[in-house]
Amino acid sequence: MTIRKMLGRSHFIGLSVALATATAAASTPVRAETPDFSKKTIEFIVPFGVGGGSDTWARFNAPFLGKYLPGNPTVVVKNLPGGGSITGANQFAARAKADGLSLLGTSASTQFPYLLSDPRVRFEYKDWQVVLAAPTGGVIYINTNLGVKSLADLG
Repeated sequence: MTIRKMLGRSHFIGLSVALATATAAASTPVRAETPDFSKKTIEFIVPFGVGGGSDTWARFNAPFLGKYLPGNPTVVVKNLPGGGSITGANQFAARAKADGLSLLGTSASTQFPYLLSDPRVRFEYKDWQVVLAAPTGGVIYINTNLGVKSLADLG
């Protein structure tokens, strides 16, 4: 049995994306010294409101970052909602220093305005380094009162 059959299509695609991200990160030059975040606080910026998917994802991962980063820093999630995530991403780009004490957690909602050249975007993805990626997917819902049981019912 193949990995794809064992995992199912969506999980296989997610795993493929994660592996591709890990491979790309591994090919990036590594700093000669290991950072020490002892007694430091890392700000994990989420450009969305509290309680949404990106916020939940960040709050789930923050303790693991604190546990496994060198020096076991405190990782604090800070929500900067607005502009469909553009506001928080712009603030991260303008304020984050190259000291590793600021992280930005984004989603496709942040990437699409960038890709579509939204004039409000003031950030450049090539200036950022991926440090964590997770396969996630979108879900489309419809009110149950409409009697739709599957996608075929919409045809």
